[in-house]
Amino acid sequence: MAKAHAVEFTFKDGVKIGPGKKRATPVKTKESLSSNGLTKYLTILWSDKVLTCNCQGWAMRKFDKVTKEPVPRTCKHCKACEATKHADMVDVGNTAVAVETPESGRHFRNIRIRARE
Repeated sequence: MAKAHAVEFTFKDGVKIGPGKKRATPVKTKESLSSNGLTKYLTILWSDKVLTCNCQGWAMRKFDKVTKEPVPRTCKHCKACEATKHADMVDVGNTAVAVETPESGRHFRNIRIRARE
């Protein structure tokens, strides 16, 4: 099961960098269409067992209504992957996650999978 997290991290050159500059690489991915079918979202399972998604539901910061503390990020795409125990996700293999400028629209919200060079 993927870890829930409230800790911030950054992405650089296809690697997720967490607290203490701990690096994680993508292990599995899953592509999902938005409800209107116009946008593709990418859910990534990282080597540190954290799931991320580039949808707006995951990206928007959420806070507990009572304690005002940040709550772990998640979305319906991450929950769907957890429900199937990542069986519907594709192994990344010899590819890298890279941030690129999309050719049109909001394709993957600037996150693309491409072959490693």
